[in-house]
Amino acid sequence: VILFSGGKDSTLLVWLAIKAFWPAPVPFPLLHVDTGHNFPEVLEFRDRLVAEHGLRLVVVEVEHWLADGRLVERPDGTRNPLQTVPLLDSIA
Repeated sequence: VILFSGGKDSTLLVWLAIKAFWPAPVPFPLLHVDTGHNFPEVLEFRDRLVAEHGLRLVVVEVEHWLADGRLVERPDGTRNPLQTVPLLDSIA
């Protein structure tokens, strides 16, 4: 997979994969760990990129881990450190 946050680094990796495998499709999916605190524009960009290039996307939502008790919300409200467990569970 390519870990895809929607930032510059992961977007560049996606573009390089598209170019490297063209005209064949990219043979592996993108993995986005959604903290639930993303800007709507990032999610729209992610979904548009996937649709335009026929990419496969796997979305893992931190909210699911919080809802079933596998994670506990942090007192400071940040969810970035909480991404590790869903990420590791998804690639294992």
